[in-house]
Amino acid sequence: MNQSTPIDPVFLESLLQVDRWSRQWLVTLEHDQAATFLAAADCYNEFTAEGLGELLAAVDRIIPRLDYGPTNPNTGRRAYRLEVGNENSRVLYVTVPTKCGLPAGTDAIVLAERLQVAAASANADEFWDTESQDFLRYRIWWD
Repeated sequence: MNQSTPIDPVFLESLLQVDRWSRQWLVTLEHDQAATFLAAADCYNEFTAEGLGELLAAVDRIIPRLDYGPTNPNTGRRAYRLEVGNENSRVLYVTVPTKCGLPAGTDAIVLAERLQVAAASANADEFWDTESQDFLRYRIWWD
């Protein structure tokens, strides 16, 4: 159901090098891969590896899992995409497709409020949310 692909050690080391030398980059990672990277990456400004790990756990609790019905093998999968990177400081994007299996009644405003509280708990300096007819996107950034 929620089998995540472990991050390849060579890829992880490459990401860590990019993170140390580049101030503008972004990569899409699965939840567990992002957690592994963020735990290993350098911390600066007001964020910590522990805080980022807690934020990822909160994201996982806050965003409902996909629900296509009890017989569909995709039911229970994570209903969001993570992008991790650097925009002159650490940035995390959480994108939630709105037309693919989110439980009925999922409220975009409540989702944004809960994620903003989680981001503040991780010492994020900025929280932006955008909405289109196809997705909700949240940008969390540390200065």
